[in-house]
Amino acid sequence: MSIVGIIFFKANRDIRENLLDADIEQLTNTPDQGTDAVSYHLKDCIIDEIDGVDTNEIEYYSKIEEEKLLVLLNIKKGLSVTETASRKQIVFAVEDCLKHYVLPEEPMVGRKEIYIGVKDKLSFVLIKTPDGEDMDGTFADKKLLFTFYGDKPVKE
Repeated sequence: MSIVGIIFFKANRDIRENLLDADIEQLTNTPDQGTDAVSYHLKDCIIDEIDGVDTNEIEYYSKIEEEKLLVLLNIKKGLSVTETASRKQIVFAVEDCLKHYVLPEEPMVGRKEIYIGVKDKLSFVLIKTPDGEDMDGTFADKKLLFTFYGDKPVKE
């Protein structure tokens, strides 16, 4: 890529992608109840093995912005041997935990717009948002998560 191409690429990059990348960096296997209560409770709720996925190896991060909730999961082990069609169970488990698990720190969590992104080592494989979903279990379009950060593309 030429220098002109690099400058054009950087100038046209949606800043919401940078915000998502920064949130991905926050993923942890040991969420703190004080700083990320939703992830802390999700980790306690998603304890059963999901078709070959070691739930102890899942990293979590969540973020609340006004009426929106972002939940990111990184499956560090087992996703590659899990059947593609079975991977949806991960998103369903997150949704079930959010519906049925009372969060004293965040009692209105069930009324928020929920954005869920599940990734493996390399990329997102499952995404479900109020605006759409990419649930085929292979490569999911992370741009679906961008609306969590704002409705319109924002350029750097």
